Amino acid sequence: REGNGPAHTYVVKKPVLEELFVPADGFRGRQIVPYSKNSTARLVLSSSAGVRRLRRVGGDFHFEDMQENQRARRDEVDRLFFALARASADPILDPEAARAALAGEPGVHIGIVPTTTEKAEASLAFGGTCPLDPEKTVAMRIVPEPLAGCVERSVLGALREPASSLIDSSLFTFHADEVDTVNIV
Repeated sequence: REGNGPAHTYVVKKPVLEELFVPADGFRGRQIVPYSKNSTARLVLSSSAGVRRLRRVGGDFHFEDMQENQRARRDEVDRLFFALARASADPILDPEAARAALAGEPGVHIGIVPTTTEKAEASLAFGGTCPLDPEKTVAMRIVPEPLAGCVERSVLGALREPASSLIDSSLFTFHADEVDTVNIV
């Protein structure tokens, strides 16, 4: 209303109103894992399959202080980071509900050290059954910026691979279809 003029009443349809009044969680980021493969210097996974410590060496990942510091299979490391990238909280959970669900069964704990020292290390936990959707599992980012939610249960498969399945025993790190030229001397 402007000045002393008459007040106006407007009718707004319900779908427009629902879009205008979105709950605060609707604006939160849902990505549980804060760092991608390219921005990860170290990765530590702990689960019933044991502890797997990987560190970046150039463009590859090698075991750190285990498995004779061998190179990790690139396909398996990619599969692991692909699973982490798919960990998107839907729905978002209250942190206390997430902690209770995670305490229910053995899960996977992950530590990620980013390549840049300006960013904080990440601590994550996966496991248990989502209290809002039993077909999903719980994922929780403990630090930085806590976030908990339910993610697809298939994410757990790659995170539970034993160290022995990650060892790269091939002579070269590249695949045959990545070779452009071969010179034999």
